[in-house]
Amino acid sequence: MDQTLQALYQSIEYRAFLREYFQEQKRARKSFSHRYFARLAGFESSGFLAHVMAGERNLTETSIRKICKAMGFKGTASTYLENLVHFNQAKTPEEKIRRWKVLERIRAEPAFRQMDEESATEYFRSWYAPALRELAVHAEWKGDFGRLGAMLKPAIAADKAEKTIAILLKLGLLKKDAEGRYRQTSGSLTTEGVPVKSRRDFRLEMMLRAIESMDTLGPSSRHLSGLTVAMSEKSFAQVSSLMDELRRKAMELAQQDDTVDRVYHFNFQGFPISVPLSVSGSKPKSRA
Repeated sequence: MDQTLQALYQSIEYRAFLREYFQEQKRARKSFSHRYFARLAGFESSGFLAHVMAGERNLTETSIRKICKAMGFKGTASTYLENLVHFNQAKTPEEKIRRWKVLERIRAEPAFRQMDEESATEYFRSWYAPALRELAVHAEWKGDFGRLGAMLKPAIAADKAEKTIAILLKLGLLKKDAEGRYRQTSGSLTTEGVPVKSRRDFRLEMMLRAIESMDTLGPSSRHLSGLTVAMSEKSFAQVSSLMDELRRKAMELAQQDDTVDRVYHFNFQGFPISVPLSVSGSKPKSRA
């Protein structure tokens, strides 16, 4: 974990963290200024972040996302900073407690684990390894691998479940505590450095699971929706950012759950189904 992330997860006051981050960047690069930081984050006002650090302005959901992007924070790091901001700016005791619980969960364990190529290839070899990593911790299966495998949809055999748990232990993605209960060694996993083929094959498998769910699950147990619309490349980029935000929000909600009753998988896709209109010889039309 680099020093910036370590400082983030030790912080309980986001303005102080931003001031320390700014000073650290300033020491590394003399050209790093409040104006440069604000421009990097996409703020129109060059003095906005200086006002925030001084306690004269608050952050919103949009400005938090901009700062996370400028600082290169994703996944758990962005979740921590967002909840830290809301914890510091909370207007009610209930909101403060709710946000603090999320911060505590993240601070209680390594923020993320970056797998090496060999581990990632093994982990993403089957669709059910990530599911078993969750079930092993949250389900009551009392060491019965047949029971554990039967909890999956579709179910897998006991020997497959046992082999997969053994692999997760070997890879250090699960551990056993003194009482024999399984624990995750990190709150989340990052796919940075994961071979492209491993990610592609896993995503394809989960898309097939989604198609299969149309026949095996009722509408109340699944959510499948789609949209076909003409838009600009700029709007597509904005929608892609919204999808990333939704994925991050889903992770945050999961971290806030005191109890869980099921393991879910969400697919997020967006892709063109036509050539660029300029290539086809057509001119882009205004909606006006």
